[in-house]
Amino acid sequence: MVSLNISLRVRSMMFATDNVHAERGSSLIEILLVLSLVLGLMAGTYALSRAPASLASTALALPRLFEEGRALAATSGDGATMILAPRKTGSGSRSFDVMLYRYRPRAAASPSTGRSTAEIVLDRTEHVMGSLATSATSSGPVAIFISTSGTVSYTAWTPAAGPLAQEPACTAPLELTISAGRTLANFDLPCGDARLVRHI
Repeated sequence: MVSLNISLRVRSMMFATDNVHAERGSSLIEILLVLSLVLGLMAGTYALSRAPASLASTALALPRLFEEGRALAATSGDGATMILAPRKTGSGSRSFDVMLYRYRPRAAASPSTGRSTAEIVLDRTEHVMGSLATSATSSGPVAIFISTSGTVSYTAWTPAAGPLAQEPACTAPLELTISAGRTLANFDLPCGDARLVRHI
């Protein structure tokens, strides 16, 4: 009878020990699952919060840069040139450069500037976040030429192409779309005024 009681106690202790190990194992698995879910949610929230923030910053910066282009064009004596050139960064995020040049790359330089060549002079460059697409060049670089009076024309052009024999005519507003993820900002640049108009 005594040996039977001892045997029953040993078995119950072993069963209890197995239960403790099983509970610890399942608790550890549950903790790991919850931790991975929390980390996944945090990463997703971070990615979603970054895209609208970068787009909002670009949507504010771009009109300001065009105002600076207008001001430079009005005072340079021969307008200004703005080049918007998309690029892909090493991290995979999309962005583009806005380069502002003094003068326009016309083969016949304006005598009033005292320039004998069509060379344009880089005034400043600003790097902004977001993917750029335009109605003129899709996702390629676009050059915008601003006259001293503030009118614009545009085409696919970079300084490496050399001077323009003739400045292109503007027949329709330039449409620009900046995107970050699924968030978009749409702008129009009218031919008669180098001011961006945003469509909300």
